[in-house]
Amino acid sequence: MSGAAGAIAIDAAILADVNNIAASVSGEPGDNRNAQAMALLEDAGLFNGGTWTFQDFHGSIVGGVGVETQSAISETSHQEAIREQVVNLRESQSGVTLEEEMANLMKFQHAFEASARLFNTVQELFDSLADLR
Repeated sequence: MSGAAGAIAIDAAILADVNNIAASVSGEPGDNRNAQAMALLEDAGLFNGGTWTFQDFHGSIVGGVGVETQSAISETSHQEAIREQVVNLRESQSGVTLEEEMANLMKFQHAFEASARLFNTVQELFDSLADLR
């Protein structure tokens, strides 16, 4: 981790003994003024010129991420719609669809088969005439 967040660590003295946590200002038993001051930070305005609490700050970050995510999703959807329109325009200009091409292919195949039958018939006719000579 880098930056200030990466530099945060628990003091070795606390890791060694949790009784070293300074909940007291004077060090006397029952003095929990440090702990109370830390608890008050929850509602203290520490961010945005003293107007936002930790929760407000966290909420603004999460909200910002949500807005950016929604914006990206919306932009992606918009771009996909534009792409689809361009594809449709291109296909309408070329006038070619797979179904239309398949129908034309079948039509040409039938025409070829009919021509082949005609040539076979003409060939048989010439062969018959040649046999008559």
